[in-house]
Amino acid sequence: MIKAEIQKQQGLLSDAAETLNFAKTNAFQDSKKEDDAKSEKRIPLSKKINLYVQLIKVYCDLHKQDAANAAIHEANTLFRDTPEFDRLRFAVAYFALSRNDVNCALKILEEIKPDKLCYFEALQQRADIYLNQRKNRLKFINCYREAVKENNTPETLNLLEMHL
Repeated sequence: MIKAEIQKQQGLLSDAAETLNFAKTNAFQDSKKEDDAKSEKRIPLSKKINLYVQLIKVYCDLHKQDAANAAIHEANTLFRDTPEFDRLRFAVAYFALSRNDVNCALKILEEIKPDKLCYFEALQQRADIYLNQRKNRLKFINCYREAVKENNTPETLNLLEMHL
């Protein structure tokens, strides 16, 4: 994934997609083997989901909507009943934005509830969409107010203060 990130930063999106597909194939090939030696080297679920998230984003950046959609469906099937499933929602929101469907992206991010680990990341992405896509500063600030309401800590207060 590091190689793909470097390729992405260099603008080599097709190469990044190829690298991620290769990594995906290897990650799931190892998990199908029942060899005890391989079980020690199993790739964690969070890394596998991140692989799909990155692949979907690269496909969106390449304007390969069909490939991105296929990867989303494949990932949904693989990770539906896992604790990490909400991470996939970020890629789906990115996919929606790549199709200029701002409402869909916001709806997807709003489905991530406060009891989820990635809730504050979802709030930040919603805030970014409100500011940069919708040009709605009030809703942007309300996302940070919601963060303070859910978790009144110095960190969230500082985030709110920075954006006022």
